[in-house]
This record gives sequence, structure tokens and C-alpha cells, in this order.
Amino acid sequence: MIVRYAVPFHSSPMENVIEQDEEWMILSQPPSHFSNETERLIQLEHPALTEQFSDYGFISKENNAYVFASVVTAFSIIGGDPLEIDMMILQLEEYIVAKECSNGETIYLIGHHYEPLLKKVADTYHVMIHIFTLDK
Repeated sequence: MIVRYAVPFHSSPMENVIEQDEEWMILSQPPSHFSNETERLIQLEHPALTEQFSDYGFISKENNAYVFASVVTAFSIIGGDPLEIDMMILQLEEYIVAKECSNGETIYLIGHHYEPLLKKVADTYHVMIHIFTLDK
């Protein structure tokens, strides 16, 4: 996962533009004049996308997958019985936006508003999770 920044395409020209979309200029660094129109993005490098993905992100013209950091929660599983882990993931399946698989680790993304549900389900199945901080 790589942090990127997006500003509306109608904005003034920017430095560090890595690609453009119909709606966004995607930047590798935050713009010098950070505004309320600037969106923090997470670029997924090895994504497995679900049907819910388009509600939380987009695919660019360059075929890169981006999610808006402010609307998702990313988590990984750090412990638990394998059967209980499978059952937890099965119960959360309809809320998962995408999975990022890299270096033998799977990071799951769900809608931010489902974070309390995630914690409750993980606790119910005695699965330890790590929630990533995406908004900093």
C-alpha cells in the first residue's frame, strides 16, 4: 500500500503528478497548498477487489487501484485459530472492500463505519487483529 494524494482535475497545475484521471490529479507528495479538496489515497499494489470497491475507491486510467483513506479501515490478522479466522472472514465477507496481498501478509480493507463490527466479530472469534492508521 502506497500513500498518494488526489486533487480535483480542475485545480491549478501541481507538482509531483504521477497520473491523471477524468476527475483527479494523483500526486506522489501532498500539495504545498493542502486544501479541503485534497484527498488522501491508498494505492493498492496487489489488490483483490470486491463488488463493494467502487463505493470506496476507483481504478485509474493507468489501471491502478486507489481507495480513499478517509472512508476505509485496513486491518491484518495477527493471531487466532485458523478455523476461527476463516469463520471471521466469512462473516465479514460482505463488508470487505479489497484485500492487499504482499510479502505473505494479507491486509483487508472494509468501510470505516464497519470498524466497530470488525472489532466485535474479531473478539467473538478470539482473533487478534491489527488496525492500521491510514489518516496520518
